[in-house]
Amino acid sequence: MDLRLSLQEQKILAKDACEGDKQAQDRIYAAYHKALFGYLRARAMQDVDAENISQEVWTQLLVERTICKYDSLYALYTFLRTVAHSRLVDYYRKKKPILIPIVENEISDNEETGDENTGKNGAGQDFIDLSFIASPQIDAVEDLSSAYKIALEHLFRNGGYPHQLIVFAFSKLVDHWKPQKIINELSDISLRQLCNRLYSDYLMESKLPEEEIAPCFSYLEQQMGLLVGEVITDSVLRDKLKPYLNKSVGQTILRDYYGKDASHSISDWCDKVRKRLARGREEIIL
Repeated sequence: MDLRLSLQEQKILAKDACEGDKQAQDRIYAAYHKALFGYLRARAMQDVDAENISQEVWTQLLVERTICKYDSLYALYTFLRTVAHSRLVDYYRKKKPILIPIVENEISDNEETGDENTGKNGAGQDFIDLSFIASPQIDAVEDLSSAYKIALEHLFRNGGYPHQLIVFAFSKLVDHWKPQKIINELSDISLRQLCNRLYSDYLMESKLPEEEIAPCFSYLEQQMGLLVGEVITDSVLRDKLKPYLNKSVGQTILRDYYGKDASHSISDWCDKVRKRLARGREEIIL
């Protein structure tokens, strides 16, 4: 993505593209097509599917002029990704079973650059497969949004430490953040703020109505108001967090929980969440 485009430039280009200016349309395509294709490829089952969806997205944006609906209060890429996500929902409606792609951390760079050397499964991704779970609710899933809801329910159903759940959700369910990006951008933000951000990001990513997402976050919300000493039971972690035991969880920041190697801590937290999910009968396969 061409990060040199200011919001003002994005606004002008989108307006001109809406009016049929071919040069503006070409500039938008040149600036965003690699990032948008990476976003699609990371979530579609095959490269060919991502290519087909990408073509549909750009046709919808520039030929059918969906670009005219762009709200210049937000980044243009956010709007483009929303259009792409809608196409993905249509794509997954045609797929049985319902799959939610889980992109390993090393793939995030490929998403931004459009690099074709992705590795796993020919497309560089694993999947959360919900079809094997013996549940009438899952049997009734018909679209990607419903699968997002089930993934969220299972993530929080078995509890766990809030910092681990939040990092896992950002890393695996929302935008697939790499450990280094989490360290750089989220380390000094309070857990309550991260919880709120995760909530809003999941609303946008999943397209679920707020009344369906809110109950899923009730566990995290409850944890935010408790004292660290009431939530953390691991003796080693309690010793590390001794200065914060009488502080509310929501006031702590991610950095408070890191070990000597922050990247290793994040990987370890995600691994612990995976194992917790795998212990239940209603599992998420990663």
